Amino acid sequence: MTTKLMNRSVQAHPFHLVEASPWPIAVSFSLLVTTLSGVMTFHGYSNGLFLLTLGIISTISTMTLWFKDITREDNQQETYKFKLDKDPQRLYVKYW
Repeated sequence: MTTKLMNRSVQAHPFHLVEASPWPIAVSFSLLVTTLSGVMTFHGYSNGLFLLTLGIISTISTMTLWFKDITREDNQQETYKFKLDKDPQRLYVKYW
């Protein structure tokens, strides 16, 4: 979506388009596991609590890795106009 004019790259739109990332689908699956295992736990299934713990841990870990990826992208490409926090916990508060 960029055009080359006189050896300069000019953006043809005012948006920052990101590349494809596996993190949204990973968080979606971990939230699905968390939800289904929560229902299993409430209904008294034997492995429900184990799966609930696994789902919560996987959700937190994938979100942490996703936010670290956002921070790494900001450091390498410097595409954002605002400065991102380097601490993933502050990103949780800011974006949730």
